[in-house]
Amino acid sequence: MKRRKEINDRKKMHSRRNRRKLLGGLLLLVLLGTAGYVFRDQLAGGSKPLEVANSVEDQNLEQENREEGVEPKEPEVEGSVASPEEGPLDREESVPDTRDLTLLKPGTNHSLGASAYAYSTEMVRNWIWGGVSYEGENLAFLTFDDGPVKKSEAVLEVLKRRGVPATFFIPGYVLAEHPDEQVLQRYIEEGHAIAVHSYSHVYDTLYPGKVADKEKIVEEFIETRDLMRASLGDDFDTGVFRFPGGSMSWKGIDEARSALAEIGVYDMDWNAISGDGEPRSRRPEGPQAMAEHVMFTLSEHWMQDIAVVLMHDTKDITAEYLDQVIDQFESAGYTFGILE
Repeated sequence: MKRRKEINDRKKMHSRRNRRKLLGGLLLLVLLGTAGYVFRDQLAGGSKPLEVANSVEDQNLEQENREEGVEPKEPEVEGSVASPEEGPLDREESVPDTRDLTLLKPGTNHSLGASAYAYSTEMVRNWIWGGVSYEGENLAFLTFDDGPVKKSEAVLEVLKRRGVPATFFIPGYVLAEHPDEQVLQRYIEEGHAIAVHSYSHVYDTLYPGKVADKEKIVEEFIETRDLMRASLGDDFDTGVFRFPGGSMSWKGIDEARSALAEIGVYDMDWNAISGDGEPRSRRPEGPQAMAEHVMFTLSEHWMQDIAVVLMHDTKDITAEYLDQVIDQFESAGYTFGILE
């Protein structure tokens, strides 16, 4: 009996030794496999060989901690916590943009989304008339004067269908008389820009003796802008202006232009027209002729890389030829923008 017990004890001991050897062999295979991956990654510029040693040390440390009753630490995820040198995470940069891009961008005349294709009025003017070199892509700025009126809706529908933005130059008196108080909001929501075209649009008031009255021009600009703010809120601002009749028709424009610049306002003329606002004797006949007139007048200007097109959303015919104007610029490789 004693002999049999010794034999059984030796068998159990031998079995335990075999299991330990087997486990040791498996652990060795795992470590060798891991080292092979690490060595391969190192050759390819990947992770460091120290990672293997560190992983073994970490396992031993965890075993010691368990034996001593020490709570393990939560592993740190790279990039989850900013280091003291980096400072706190910027929430606006780390969280995806969920803002409504159709909302007004504070301090501007357009929506948040329209910022992607908004251009400084001062810079555009300098590119076209100020002798400043321009080497970018061809740009087209569709501009409409004298609305909003009922006929403006047809123009807006064409622009919406084509996904093309525009800049609307609005006289204050027209806005005050327009029955739809939400029309300015529609301009913003649909990606357009809002600009001022004086308040009265009366030549004798703005240019007595054909000389620009700078005080009156600034006064009417502020009056119209304040009327726009009444609908859009105090966050709305515009620094875009167009002289009724254009700046080249009057004397004393430089003084008026300087007075506007003092309050951060810049005016914009045009270098292409459809002719929809011309006297009947000079007006192109029909929608196709007006669309062609836009490209013809642009071709006669010394700057053709940037087109600022004068049109009127107060005319029935404008919505009829607008598609053709857009087609022409798209075919010529122009990108559409707005003025801010």
